[in-house]
Formats: sequence, C-alpha cells, structure tokens
Amino acid sequence: MPEPNENVDNNTRLNRNVPFAGFRFKQFSVAHDKCAMKVGTDSIMLGSWTQPNEDDVSILDIGSGSGVLTLMMAQQASNKAHIVGVETDYKAYRQSVVNAFNSPFNDQVNFVQAKIQHFYSSNKYQLILSNPPYYHLNQFQEGIADKHLQRIKARSQLTLSHDELLRHVHRLLESTGRFCCVIPTPLVHKFEHLALQYGLYLNQRLDVHSGIYNVSIRSLLTFSYQKSILATSRLVIYDTAGGYTPEYQSLCKDFYLNF
Repeated sequence: MPEPNENVDNNTRLNRNVPFAGFRFKQFSVAHDKCAMKVGTDSIMLGSWTQPNEDDVSILDIGSGSGVLTLMMAQQASNKAHIVGVETDYKAYRQSVVNAFNSPFNDQVNFVQAKIQHFYSSNKYQLILSNPPYYHLNQFQEGIADKHLQRIKARSQLTLSHDELLRHVHRLLESTGRFCCVIPTPLVHKFEHLALQYGLYLNQRLDVHSGIYNVSIRSLLTFSYQKSILATSRLVIYDTAGGYTPEYQSLCKDFYLNF
C-alpha cells in the first residue's frame, strides 16, 4: 500500500485573513498556485459527474495535481472509502497534501508522488478517474516562454500518453470497476479505440458544449470491462445571456458556492 501523507505543520493551515490563490468549494478549498495545472472546469465537471457507488471503497485519481478530484470523490464517497491521488510533480503533490490537511477529508485521502508507470498497490481499485494530458508537446514547444512551458508540459502527453494511461488503468482496475475521464471531444474516437485494446468498453458519454450553438469541446467518458449500450447525453455550460445553464448548475451544485 502507498505510504501515508507526509505530516503537515499547523502553520500550513488555511489562513482566512490572507488572499487565497485557488478555489473555495462548499465543503473544502483547493489552493493551486504551486501547480502547473490550475483547477478548471474540466476537473470540476468530471468530479461532479463521477458518482462513487456505495461499494466503491477504493478509488484512484491518476494525475491528481492540486487534489481537487481526490477531494471531490472524498466528499461524495462512502465514509468507508479510501481515495489515493498519484501525482508526478513534487510542488503539486505537496500542495495537494496541504489541501487535504485543510479539508474535512484528510483521513480518507492519501497522496503519492510518483509516475503512474512506477505506482504499485497491493489492491485494485473499484473506481479510477483522471483528467489526463492531451496535447502533443511538439505542437507548442517552439517559441513558448519558459514561464508557460511548465503548464504546457503538464497538459501534454510527454510523460503520459493515452495508451500508457489506459495500460495502467487496465493494470489497476478491478474486473467490475469503472474508469472515468475527460478529454477533448475530437479525441474520443481514438481514445475509445485504444481502450478496446485493453478490454475496456465505453458505457457513458457526456458531450459538453460551451454554448448552445457551439460544437462539443470536451467529453466525459465512463469505461468498464462490461459491454453495454452506450448512454449518451449533452450538456451546455452557458446560456445565450452568458450565465450558467440550469443543467450545469444542477451538475455542480454540490460544489460551487453560488449554485
């Protein structure tokens, strides 16, 4: 089993009197100023859409970053559940540990600094989720300032290709488990084809549109080893007046402060 979270000094507790660089949710807060990948709509949608079952007592977040998905799972899962976040970047890992320490869910979550390729566990997981990298670094590397390169690398497949991700999901997922992720809609067909090579079938797909007249920009996907009729749905984030749609508010109401 992974080692427990490193001890966090009491001085790292959230200070409500200083500016907070991150997101405040209804039950916890996530600082992300040390993370290359900030908390964004993709992760919030995935964490809201992914509903742990009562029997999902072992949950894994691959590429946990600031720990937002790990903590979202802890809020929704059974109090018997244990959620592990695996993150390769040391600064993000350390910040996720502090975020957990400042949350009500510290006893339920554990963060490990490791590449998923080097992560081993004595048990398999009933639920695995990931907001994986999707760019190819060579699309952006030329002419990019160093201060932006860390974020682009975090969003690229340089350290974790989609094939590698699915290979390790296959290694770590229980036979009756689920794998949930969010990827750009144009990549869904290729991603589904890769998943089939590991015996993973696409069971659910939610296509996300920024506006009612816009094409889908992201897709939330659920895979398992059980073949079923694909359940598809559609979500629009903004209405024609620029506000959040009732459907988006309903999806994220357990987390956003103003929903």
